[in-house]
Amino acid sequence: MTQSAKDLETLFWQETKRRSWPVLTAWLIGAWIEFLPLLALLSGTPKISAGQRIRGYRARWQEAKQAWSEPAEDQAIQLAIRFQPVNTLASIRIAAASPDYALADCRGLLDEAAAALGAAYGHDYHIERVTNEDDVDIDEDLPLEPQLAGKALVVYVESANRFTGATV
Repeated sequence: MTQSAKDLETLFWQETKRRSWPVLTAWLIGAWIEFLPLLALLSGTPKISAGQRIRGYRARWQEAKQAWSEPAEDQAIQLAIRFQPVNTLASIRIAAASPDYALADCRGLLDEAAAALGAAYGHDYHIERVTNEDDVDIDEDLPLEPQLAGKALVVYVESANRFTGATV
């Protein structure tokens, strides 16, 4: 049985080389059968030009790139904070922060953090000034993200001793 199948294959290739009409007809029928599903797929597509299709792909690609690179407006911001001169690190997660979230918006959170710091160290801490890591003062009304540039917020606190009232 293997011998006859091999002979049939050899016969088919020999006839293909000779270009006999029955073998060429078999090749054309096979190609047509392979081509029919492609025609069926193309017949179901909307009749728009290739230029319109390419412009649509380009617009969707640009939109996807923009969505990938820009954070959503309702995305949470993780704000790293370093309290000086006590050199204590903290982190505040601000949910639903908009891109124009400013220091004035989180001033209450910073005051609460300074109060918690005071309770931990036994001093009353008050915020003296707020800078970025490059020691540039933060403008309270401008958005925080461009001013910080991915670095930590540095909060300088001033301590008044609870027992003597002296400034430390």
